[in-house]
Parts: sequence; structure tokens; C-alpha cells
Amino acid sequence: MDETNNLDQTNGVATSPESLLEKPVMGSTGDPPVPSGDPPDGTGRASQTKPDSAFATRAVSLPVGGSPTGAGGSPAPPVLQTSSEAGALVAGLPSGRDLLVGLGIIWGIDLCIGVAVALVLFTHSGQMPPSVLLITTLLSNFLAVGVSWWFVCKKYRQTFAQGFALAKVSRKILWVSVGIGIIYSLVALGLLSWLGTGESFLAKMVSTPEGLIAFSILAVVVPPFEEMYYRGFIFPILGRKIGACWAIVVVVVWFALVHSFQLAGDWIGIPIILVAGAIWTLQRHLTGSLVPSIVTHFTYNVCLSLLSLMGPK
Repeated sequence: MDETNNLDQTNGVATSPESLLEKPVMGSTGDPPVPSGDPPDGTGRASQTKPDSAFATRAVSLPVGGSPTGAGGSPAPPVLQTSSEAGALVAGLPSGRDLLVGLGIIWGIDLCIGVAVALVLFTHSGQMPPSVLLITTLLSNFLAVGVSWWFVCKKYRQTFAQGFALAKVSRKILWVSVGIGIIYSLVALGLLSWLGTGESFLAKMVSTPEGLIAFSILAVVVPPFEEMYYRGFIFPILGRKIGACWAIVVVVVWFALVHSFQLAGDWIGIPIILVAGAIWTLQRHLTGSLVPSIVTHFTYNVCLSLLSLMGPK
């Protein structure tokens, strides 16, 4: 009956006239006690958390005494999703242990690929055919992103865009990213032409038609994979463990060291790749999205490839 079952609209708790006449037991804020599972401040909002689950830190606004579906006549309020970066849920973020296990798997795969490459070099008098470099590089990148995807998406029930922070950005940011890629590719090529020796593995590779084709394919395909691995998987976890500044330093140096073998004999390439890695990592950190770094990395590589194709043979 309406007379005996009034609904307190301020907190969603059903009360009776008799209970209102009784002296309430006051909580910490002067309100009557809230149902089990609600915070003692009497706000009527419960934070549903489960440690080690995909929804460990996702705040959910619930009606007091109700259920997530709003059963009992109370409409279900919207889910409140908090986020430390655009497009990515806070809930179920990969841990340092996930990073270590993932890197162990990826490095194990790379070791096997490296052994296979060493056997090829042994049978080809120390010269790596460009086709072998193309296949092994693509395979390594595909597998690295596959392992990364499992730890940032599959394990924590995130979508691909959420796991790798592929949040949408404004057109202005996209055009700025393209401009940075074009300008820095011209700077890099100018420095290589001015101070380079032309003795690096990469320089020798693009000096042949087969090598130039392999380089062009890698330049177009690899950037998104490298960004998802270094700045979509490694960087966010390191940032939460050691802080953003140190994470940027580690990822930039790590990225440069991995590419150093391509530049051996032409060491002007080392500062070039260090600066490039710093630009892409800062883009990821400042925008909260991986999209700008992918756009700039892709533009940079494509411009270098086109300039190499148009350059003197």
C-alpha cells in the first residue's frame, strides 16, 4: 500500500511511516545506515570491484538496495567508466608480471628466428638476402603484436582499440602528426646525406633493387606493429611502474638499440633514431592515444622510402 511503503527518493530506500518515527541509528554523515555493500558516507553509490578481474577499478553507480540491472522498479543508471588515458578503460590494466611474461615469450620467439637467420647467413657467406630479412621481420612483428594483444586485450576483456589506446584524435592532431613525419624525414635524410658514410647495413640493402623493394614493404607495414608493441604494450605498463618520464627514456633507448644493427657503420643514424623514438613516445604520452605516433611513424617511413626510390641509383 502507498501508506505503508513509501519510497525515499533521495536515496532509493523503501521506508515505512513507523520506521520514520523511530530514532534512527546515525551513520558517519548523519544519515541512516545504508544497505550492505554501500560506503559509510550514505551517498548511495557503490563501487563494484573485484581484484584481479577485468573490472577491478571500474566504478558503477547503483541504486541503493538495488542491483546492476536496476531491479525492483528503479531504472538502471549508466555505468561510470573512469580512464587514465583517452579510449582505454582503467579496469583490467596489464601488470608488470604480464609485461615480463609477454617479453619472455616474444624474446624466445625472436631467439628462434635469430638462430634461423644465423643459419641462412652461414650458408650465404655472411650476406643476408633481402627476402629473408623481409620475411623474418614481418614474422617477428606479427608475433610480437599477437602476444601483446593477448596481454592487453584478450586477458582483460578489452577491445582492440581499448587495449592499445587507439583513441580518436582531432583532425588538427592528425595533420600535425603528418607534418612532423614529413619534416623529420627530410631532416633525417639530409643528415644522412651530409654526415653519413653509406656503410650501414640499411644503406647497403637499399642500394640493390631487391633490397629497396624489401625496405619499402617494411616501411609501410611495420610502423603500426612497432607502435603497438613499444608504445601500446611496453610503454603504458612501464609508465605505471616507474613513472612516465623514466618510461619514456627506457622505451626510447630500447627502440634505438633494437634498430642499431641496421645502422652499424653509419653511426649518425643512432641520434636520428633516438630523436624519432622520442617524438613518437612523447606523442603517445601527451595525447593519450597511439594514433598520432602511428601516423607520424608511418609518414616518416613512407617519405624515406619514396625519397630513396627517387634518389640516385
